[in-house]
Amino acid sequence: MLAVRREVYGAERVVWAWWQAEYATMTSTPRQRPRRPHVSSRPLFEASTPGERVWPRYPRSPDGRADHRQAREYVDDGVLSPESRWQLSVA
Repeated sequence: MLAVRREVYGAERVVWAWWQAEYATMTSTPRQRPRRPHVSSRPLFEASTPGERVWPRYPRSPDGRADHRQAREYVDDGVLSPESRWQLSVA
């Protein structure tokens, strides 16, 4: 039971951190906003500095509001996990 709660809490923390990054971007001036990839894009190399996470755009509903349910589904499916990102093969 505690293991399940640990997983749920971890997913909640990731969604919350993602939303906080989105909110900081929304409230910053345009010059201070970082360019962010779509959640489904796969970078070929890591462009961020060590210790800094580059969050993709937060999911939005058709009316432009934040779609927290879709964000949670992305997190639960592992879309934001660095291990799930497409990598070039070394063969």
